[in-house]
Amino acid sequence: MAVDQRIIEMWRKRLGGVRFDPPIDYKLIFYDAIKGLAKPGYSFLDMGTGTGRVIFDNNLRDVYDTVIGVDIRPEMVTLCKEKAKGMRNVDFVVGDATKKMRMNPNTFDVISSMFGPHDPAEVSRLLSPGGYFVYIDSIRGDHKEIIKQFPELSKGIDGSPRLTTIKERNSKLKSVGMEVISTNVLSYKWIFKNDEALRQFYEKILFAPVFDGKEDRLQGLEHLIDGSIMITRRLCTTVAKKL
Repeated sequence: MAVDQRIIEMWRKRLGGVRFDPPIDYKLIFYDAIKGLAKPGYSFLDMGTGTGRVIFDNNLRDVYDTVIGVDIRPEMVTLCKEKAKGMRNVDFVVGDATKKMRMNPNTFDVISSMFGPHDPAEVSRLLSPGGYFVYIDSIRGDHKEIIKQFPELSKGIDGSPRLTTIKERNSKLKSVGMEVISTNVLSYKWIFKNDEALRQFYEKILFAPVFDGKEDRLQGLEHLIDGSIMITRRLCTTVAKKL
């Protein structure tokens, strides 16, 4: 379905010309779910925390009694610990969320993952009975326009084990003792100048070495996302409860 040009122009102006989004930021759905689940005495774990954005941007220390961020990269943990100085109930540790970590089972009331690799079995192990898992990630079939345009990139874009269908994801969560409470799929578009701009952007976003978190992932690419080629993104926020 064609997108109304007036809507595109409105969002170009609002966002500085770099992309066309629907009138809601995908992070708001994810963040609202995390904050909405908080209760006095609850503990919270953010998997693949990176620079700690989920924790710091939402002031989670004010709504959870204990807040922990885990990341596989020691430099990210060091950076977050610096940010968290003086916060008595916030800490960060090194760990690989795709494997069994050195954490006690049934420890956390809420666990989150924002585009981070994770093992559903480990999430279930760490959650307290009745605890919640909130995560957001792309859905298999995302980036379909670029796959059509550059077939040779299709395996790298759509072949990641992380990119599954909603049905596959829900089935995996069910297999480790969790029940899906809600799913929210949000689609939006990035607008590119030309084929080469599209390729450059995706090579950095999807195929570059692990992002080090020292700069915005989009930094230096803004000039590429301002044209007539529109790429649909489909992101799914899922909330699951441990039975």
